[in-house]
Amino acid sequence: MVPVLVVSGRSNEQIENYIKAVKGTMLGCLFKPFFPGDRLDKGFEFHGLLLTGGGDIAEGPYYETSCGDLEGIVEERDTLEFGLLERALLKNIPILGICRGMQILNVFLGGKLYRDLGCNGYEKHNGTLENIILHQVKIRPSTILRDITCQEEVIVNSFHHQGISVLSKELRAIAYSIDGVLEAFEKENPFILGLQWHPERMIEKEPFARATFKLFMNEIYGQ
Repeated sequence: MVPVLVVSGRSNEQIENYIKAVKGTMLGCLFKPFFPGDRLDKGFEFHGLLLTGGGDIAEGPYYETSCGDLEGIVEERDTLEFGLLERALLKNIPILGICRGMQILNVFLGGKLYRDLGCNGYEKHNGTLENIILHQVKIRPSTILRDITCQEEVIVNSFHHQGISVLSKELRAIAYSIDGVLEAFEKENPFILGLQWHPERMIEKEPFARATFKLFMNEIYGQ
């Protein structure tokens, strides 16, 4: 049976690079995109969940009472992804969360976010395609990322203005930026990997970016 991979995002154009990265693993699957406003049917079955980047999560108790404004809120997307996460976790389906995807995973599992990293003392994270920001990330030993990279430190991109302030107790922190921002977490059962950077934008230059998607697909096939 060919596995079904759900890719949640805001448009076909926005998720294009993520799908290309998965196809590059040469492990076949059926892609099922979900966008804001889509309905999650009760009987729908899938085998992997990829939560992509995007705007901020709507106002809620998971935000620290600190400075900063919320940007790009789409409440229909929040509702959809909360539903997808509930279904995936109930059935122990592998999950990969990238940027916003990492943040909504943490929120769903009881963690908290900074509204804005810059005004909380963490600068040089909010890059753009016109002004790309790169920085070092230090990876903890005996973790998924250390196995993938075989390195203590790697260089990654940075396209976010928010970040995790309190990590869910269900997740394990596995990488931090030099200035102390949580950049990655993991969970073993079910398989969960959250990355603050965008590996789909690093495929051509960094072997560990491609290895990230290969690991995720191997987990899906290993269910």
